[in-house]
Amino acid sequence: MRRLFFYIKMAVQNLVNNRRFYLPYSLCCIGTAAMYYIMSDIATNKSLDFERGAEYVKMMMGIGIFVLSIFSVFIICYANSFIIRRRRRELGLYNILGMEKRHIAILMLFETVLLGSGCLIAGLAAGMLFSKLTLLVLAQILRFGVPMGFEISISGICMTTAEFGMIFLICLVANIFNVFRSSPIELLHSVSKGEREPKARILLTLFGFVTLGGGYAIALTVKDALSALLLFFVAVLLVIFGTYALFTAGSIAILKLLRKNKRLYYRIGPFTAISGLIYRMKQNAVGLANICILSTMVLVTISTTVSLYSGMEDIIQTQYPFEIETSLNMRNVDTDEPASPELMEQFYHAAVDTAESCAEVSDIKSFVNLSFTATRLQPGVFSVDTMNYVDTNLGSVMSFGVIPVSDYNRMSGQSVTLAADEVLSYNNTGEHYDTIQLNDMQFSVAENLTEFPLNNREALVSMINSQYIVVADQSVVDAIYTMQCQAYAERASDMLYTIGLELEGDAETKIAAFEDVVSEISELMRENEFFNTLMLSRQTNYDDLYAMYGSFLFLGIFLGMVFTMAAVLIIYYKQVSEGYDDRERFVIMQKVGMDTHTVKKSIGTQVLMVFFLPLLVAGVHVVVAFPMVSRMLQLFALNNTGLFGICTLITFLIFALVYVIVYLLTARTYYKIVGDAGSPIKAIGR
Repeated sequence: MRRLFFYIKMAVQNLVNNRRFYLPYSLCCIGTAAMYYIMSDIATNKSLDFERGAEYVKMMMGIGIFVLSIFSVFIICYANSFIIRRRRRELGLYNILGMEKRHIAILMLFETVLLGSGCLIAGLAAGMLFSKLTLLVLAQILRFGVPMGFEISISGICMTTAEFGMIFLICLVANIFNVFRSSPIELLHSVSKGEREPKARILLTLFGFVTLGGGYAIALTVKDALSALLLFFVAVLLVIFGTYALFTAGSIAILKLLRKNKRLYYRIGPFTAISGLIYRMKQNAVGLANICILSTMVLVTISTTVSLYSGMEDIIQTQYPFEIETSLNMRNVDTDEPASPELMEQFYHAAVDTAESCAEVSDIKSFVNLSFTATRLQPGVFSVDTMNYVDTNLGSVMSFGVIPVSDYNRMSGQSVTLAADEVLSYNNTGEHYDTIQLNDMQFSVAENLTEFPLNNREALVSMINSQYIVVADQSVVDAIYTMQCQAYAERASDMLYTIGLELEGDAETKIAAFEDVVSEISELMRENEFFNTLMLSRQTNYDDLYAMYGSFLFLGIFLGMVFTMAAVLIIYYKQVSEGYDDRERFVIMQKVGMDTHTVKKSIGTQVLMVFFLPLLVAGVHVVVAFPMVSRMLQLFALNNTGLFGICTLITFLIFALVYVIVYLLTARTYYKIVGDAGSPIKAIGR
């Protein structure tokens, strides 16, 4: 029993003595555990089950739990590895004084149990305390009803305990392995061990430039949303590899090039800054690259999710251009008979008259629409043939839409006339053509349109680009329909007669009108044994979309907070590491005659170069990624590039402000460590 109390007392004393390292580590563990519990609570909260769109919320929380599970292992193990490196001399001293390594392992076990259990309990308590507030905020974002009562999630407690228990076990095993594989002398002198000048690794530097350039090239040259989605992770990996390579090898190569510049190098400020950075960049580079990558993740994650939520109204209008949209397949799939003009007229009145009896109809659109998949062989040349999909890139596969000019004029309010071989062309990529060829059919483009009254939902759902043509009359539409039926056989697309209605009134009125329209049209189709219809309502999908994009926003902010917390932790530990590395060096500088003002200036130059380089590079990453990410947002029906640009700029400015504040706060720790050497540098941090 006395030995047990001895280990506990010594473990507590070690944690207190090393509080400079363990306090931020503990805060990170507590914050991460609290967020993990909150996500688990929301993912398993039964009070949300009765809300429309709740399945999207729980799906997003499941993704968040998965990301946080992996990321928690990374950041906590990183912080633990830093702490154990700083304590190697202390552990070596224990070994020299007579403690066997197994005793040190037992001591580390008690430290881990005390620290881990304390962090876990505090994290769960914080999670329980803020879970209700977080749920209320989420309900406000998603426009859900406010859940009543307060519940403690048993599953959340179990999941959090299992996750962080495993992480602390991994850290303990790593620490014990680190101690057992090192001799007492190695432990004792590891901190003070000198470093050789790092070599400028040219091949690794070239690898960094090539991979970073490759990632940038993909981001800047991708032209369509589907290619952007499929190539995004390739570009991300290339940029990550390039960032690490250039921070570790490229930075040293650049510093050595600067050292060769005699006029620059042999001055007091640059001399101390460049020479000091060359020797320390080897150990700083990975941490700085981590800060850069985390900063980029924060900026991209928050800016995209805020943009999606802010552009919700535009997204809903794009996905559902009409309050009520009902479409009749102009050919009965069962009998292969075309829809008669009488049935089309009955279909029109069933939709319009029923809606007018329930609500005020402010606008009516009716049109014939044919949409199918085609391959863009070259500008203005399209093919409807499955064999042409071979050896074509993803950007060449498009959704091709056709409507007659009479319907276009009615929807746009214009009075365009076209010859039989003339068309109007609209392409969502902005391409302009003089002629359009579709298989053997050749058309002259009378005008390239910059706006179009219809959204190509097939293109949006299929995540491909779209091309629309407006043709002279229905006979041209029929000819194109026959051609694509012959090419695609049973996979051919249907020609639709669509009625689009805009209604006035509140949500309940619009939903009731849609339900009556569905009922009336369903009865009409049963009477005529014609069952090929499609009916959509903007209002009934409103809550689902808000739940989906609101969950994106919530998850983005949550993960952004986690990434920011990780970046702050790394910045703090880098400041501590810089302080211990610089302390003796600057004392030597003062002993050889360098005055306090010059030392202060040299310190400021080095710290600014080291800690603001990741923010600068992260900003460059975001700027280069902007075109690619904006195209990916088109998959979510967000075409407002200006909105995304504003959200990105505001996110960067706010993050930069937080970054500066964190730097200023952690710099005080740096100056205090440097000043502890007993030199006049103590005045620098004041």
